[in-house]
Amino acid sequence: MLGSSAEVKSFPRLADFYHGKNVFLTGATGFVGSVLLEILLRCCPGIKSIYILLRSKKNALPKARKEQIFNKKVWKKEFLCLMLNVISKVIINLPFRI
Repeated sequence: MLGSSAEVKSFPRLADFYHGKNVFLTGATGFVGSVLLEILLRCCPGIKSIYILLRSKKNALPKARKEQIFNKKVWKKEFLCLMLNVISKVIINLPFRI
């Protein structure tokens, strides 16, 4: 239980925290990663760039996995145009395994 002497910390809003920043996101095709990507794109209009890392998985090439992200029903066509401008680069086909 917090007493009256407890200090309340102030945290920046999500949009303020990410304003002007670059973000590197892994796991964007998974459940949590795709939700995080959506939150960043919808709630942080000032974000500079989002870089996503995709790898081959279960015979699906990174390019096909990228399409999985953008084919989800959550994205409206108007929003997709904006989103593709923010996602600067999809890093695929790394020469080593992670």
